[in-house]
Amino acid sequence: MCSHKLDLVVHVGMPKTATTSYQVALSGYPGYVGRNGSLSKYTKSLLKIFGIYSEGGRVERKLLRWAKSLVVHAKRKRHEGPLIVSDELFFASEFNKMLEFPLVSKGENVDVPKIAGFLALIREVCGIYISSVCCVLSIRNQIDWLFSKYSEASLKIEGASMRDFIEKINEFSSNNNYSWCNWFWWVDALDNAIGRENVHVLLMEDINLEGFAEEFKFAFALDKTDYDVISLHENRKSHGGQDWTLRSFDSAAFHVKKMGLIPGTLRYMIVFRFIRFLSLFSLNKKAQQPSKLTATEEAKGIILEKCVFDNARLAKRLGKDLLDYGCPF
Repeated sequence: MCSHKLDLVVHVGMPKTATTSYQVALSGYPGYVGRNGSLSKYTKSLLKIFGIYSEGGRVERKLLRWAKSLVVHAKRKRHEGPLIVSDELFFASEFNKMLEFPLVSKGENVDVPKIAGFLALIREVCGIYISSVCCVLSIRNQIDWLFSKYSEASLKIEGASMRDFIEKINEFSSNNNYSWCNWFWWVDALDNAIGRENVHVLLMEDINLEGFAEEFKFAFALDKTDYDVISLHENRKSHGGQDWTLRSFDSAAFHVKKMGLIPGTLRYMIVFRFIRFLSLFSLNKKAQQPSKLTATEEAKGIILEKCVFDNARLAKRLGKDLLDYGCPF
């Protein structure tokens, strides 16, 4: 039995919900091993194991080795508080690998998100090293989230426009699997996997409210430590009812996406730079001019129809009136 067992907190995203701000705020904490931190190698290792798990592979021994290395590190540093992992890829892996828009689910009939089962497996397998497993899920109202996600990905979408956005939302809506906008589905699955008391939901819209820092510390199990959240700030640029700027089309980014290359890999960078170099000599340099997306009543109506029922269930679970957050009801 390991004499230095620690609590594990896993922040699984979502992307475009102030995750970077959260990670920066946590980066000075000694037990933070997530993205944008100096010890992110531990999160990268866990992501690789999660990738194997997501494809149906056996990962019990890999998880044990990972947990042992993490606890050995904490013991060497004489760290007694919770260990915090953070990466939005834990959320995004349910969809296509590159965090693009549309977020295409890997399976048409997905019962629960894979991250829920993975966290339950960590708790089951790694009990010798880890006392408890908690999850933090950061969310945002679906209207803002979908527009923001499309705006971010627009440089890789040929012909990105308001019309294209509407077409893609309509395409999503015709699919019976709507995990791409059903936040209650995520929360409920996590509750069932590791216990409701171990699942904490942070709403991006709360980030500027008085008292959010304390809610943040509680979610990440920092409320019993002396760590101060001093750099937590609101990074949202757009709000419901306003415009989102589309980015200029980047042919190199578009083609490496079509090839299925994974961002950050050496192959991705070599191919990306080669295509970018070739584009300098292209005779057809017609560039997509930046334009804007507007949250029209048509677009909001499509999202509303898909989200209204489960947002009511989510409001009950969180004990909050989500109408105040711009969520479709």
